[in-house]
Amino acid sequence: MHWMLDVVVSDFSSEETHIALNAFRKYALALHRAYLASAPKKCAVKTNMLNCLLDDSSLLRVIASG
Repeated sequence: MHWMLDVVVSDFSSEETHIALNAFRKYALALHRAYLASAPKKCAVKTNMLNCLLDDSSLLRVIASG
């Protein structure tokens, strides 16, 4: 996986790209935290991210909450 990312992103290795990707990561983390704060069942952010990776309906719930 990391090799694929290196190959695909190698053309876009500028400072602006790193800043943009970092912004997307922070936004995704903020979405997860906001969703978990309003969720009736409490779980860890890491667990919720894994659930979203494995189940599209979980991902859509997190996106819709934001």
